[in-house]
Amino acid sequence: MIRFENVTKIYPNTRNSAVDKLDLHVKQGEICILVGPSGCGKTTTMKMVNRLIEPTSGNILINGENINSHDPVELRRNIGYVIQNIGLFPHMTIAENIATVPKEKKWDKERISNRVDELLKLMELKPEIYRNRKPSGLSGGQKQRVGVARALAADPPVMLMDEPFGALDPITRNRIQNEFLHIQEKIKKTILFVTHDIDEAIKMGDKIVVMRKGKIVQLGTPDDILSSPTDEFVENLVGGNRSIKRLNLIKCEDAMRNTFSVRMNTPLDEAKIIMEQNRLKTIAITEVDNKFNGYIRLKDIDGKNGLAGEFIREMDTVEKGMSLNDALSEMLSIGQRYIYVLDEKEHLKGWIGINEILSAVSDND
Repeated sequence: MIRFENVTKIYPNTRNSAVDKLDLHVKQGEICILVGPSGCGKTTTMKMVNRLIEPTSGNILINGENINSHDPVELRRNIGYVIQNIGLFPHMTIAENIATVPKEKKWDKERISNRVDELLKLMELKPEIYRNRKPSGLSGGQKQRVGVARALAADPPVMLMDEPFGALDPITRNRIQNEFLHIQEKIKKTILFVTHDIDEAIKMGDKIVVMRKGKIVQLGTPDDILSSPTDEFVENLVGGNRSIKRLNLIKCEDAMRNTFSVRMNTPLDEAKIIMEQNRLKTIAITEVDNKFNGYIRLKDIDGKNGLAGEFIREMDTVEKGMSLNDALSEMLSIGQRYIYVLDEKEHLKGWIGINEILSAVSDND
């Protein structure tokens, strides 16, 4: 989808190339991460794709067409662009911000309105609540979602993301990363993503390009980068705790175990029998449609009468598409040795414990 052919960029009054004879192919539907220290050429590489920076030599093609054959303004209208500080227009409503490019492309009002609502729902922002708000009324995470929605507004085949989550606090950043990966499963955009954070690169990328002094030092999957760093530079960039970093590569659904559950209206005697027969200290509580509500503890119901739902306790959960690293973080934050796994509709799918995480780490060493 995006192809760099022997691309070089030399800025005026400099000796060294910011980007030096770069050859790279980003496949359709792939998230390709450019990572490396400041001045390595990653941002220059990305900005040459939408001609914010013009290459000195070489060719850049999108879907087989040379970008130089397109008017730069029209080219940019067909490429989504998300930056660290988001850049929402403060005087415009959220709907007007998202509609910026569709208006420039002369879409009719009904089509624009429908697209705005569609994207707000995709970003889990209710249109009736957020459509007419100004950016000043949003949290940092909400602004970031609107920034992504604006980049997707005209349904571009390619997206450029320049440190898109860098300004967020760690907790919000992790949540937005997970939400974006969930969205990408649906939209399958071709994405060139710049970051200086190797942990973010490992978590977000299908392919990682490690850059240094304008050249590619190593190109591969996150697993390639972690398991076989090509030299000391990449090894130092990856840093220690590779086993922990590998937890970002394993999804909860790939490591979870089946779990027992009872309904809200299950008599306590029945719940207790199931727990004792299966040596369980806790058991999940669900609705008729298997939607997770919480859990009960054996010690709380011992000697009691009534229904399971009367003794329910809440617990934070993880989605099946989240990483084991996310699951471990949630478990540590709530002080539990296990956590329940749900699907996107909050239906109970299984559970993961500390032993499953330790086993996943040892299996991948």
